[in-house]
Amino acid sequence: MSAVTNFIEDYLSGDNQVTISSAQKNYEIGKRIEKYAIHDDDIDKAAYYYRMAAIEGFSPAQLVLSKMYQTGHGVPHNEKLADYWLGCVKGLNY
Repeated sequence: MSAVTNFIEDYLSGDNQVTISSAQKNYEIGKRIEKYAIHDDDIDKAAYYYRMAAIEGFSPAQLVLSKMYQTGHGVPHNEKLADYWLGCVKGLNY
């Protein structure tokens, strides 16, 4: 894991942020890690945070995770999981 990932995780998990849901916080961590990714491990870590937010029902994370599975970016390529998370965004999966 890179220093960038560590910094982003530490910063966003601290008390220096306004109160937001844990799903939104996980999404924001994933988004920032992906944006400043230096190593493949960083993208894997971003996918982890997107997945945590997606599981909590945060639709922006579900959409990003669907795209990641569709392209194999940060996660193994998997059309079924891509379709599943896209279905969650559209309200088709419960």
